[in-house]
Amino acid sequence: MEIIRAINVKKTKKVALKTYLKVKKGEKNITDSSIVFEDKLGFSPENREKVRTASKGSLIKPFLEGDNYILIRVLNQFNPKPLTYDVAKYAVKKDFDIESKKIKLEELAKKELENFTGVKLGYISRDSFDKVTGLNANEAAQFLNALFAVALFAVTEKKGQINIEDKIVLYNINDSRLSKYDSEKDNIVKSTLSNLQNSELMSSFVKRLESRYEVQSTLSENTNETNDTYGRKEH
Repeated sequence: MEIIRAINVKKTKKVALKTYLKVKKGEKNITDSSIVFEDKLGFSPENREKVRTASKGSLIKPFLEGDNYILIRVLNQFNPKPLTYDVAKYAVKKDFDIESKKIKLEELAKKELENFTGVKLGYISRDSFDKVTGLNANEAAQFLNALFAVALFAVTEKKGQINIEDKIVLYNINDSRLSKYDSEKDNIVKSTLSNLQNSELMSSFVKRLESRYEVQSTLSENTNETNDTYGRKEH
């Protein structure tokens, strides 16, 4: 797949460069335009720097971002300027409200933890998502992972809190025990380790080939099959 992707990217680059030349000669126009803040571009630091340092009206040569080539003409640049009072006031108030809610939530969690009762879940495992009420599956997964990490290292402290995004979940570990041996999970682990080992062996084998031979890859025009050719390197 990586070979196919590399070939596809190479073909896309040719198309992008042809478009670039047409736009530069005035044979084609860039129709889409928008105002984007620098921190919202979503490009890599290197590509973001190309846009940031481009002069007004310049056409930037196509650059690779992910699997796509991006072609940009900088129409104008707006230098940073102080916010108006109303905008600044709104931004500060929004940040203040968020911080105030966090502080109040922490205070409430600390108070509730002193006389914590909660909901008894019984014995649970890392995949007991359905037993954790009040949280969605993703939040339950985060909570259980954090809880088991706490249970592993916290020998004396059995009560505490776990922060999950904008929530705080209180817990009290009443008891713990080792789970029953599961042969199916054992087989999954063995299979995973075997696959990893085979992958490492193959990777090592390919590296040895590459050190002795020149590797060339071709892609058939009518199929998705690749053909790797090994030619001996001359030293």
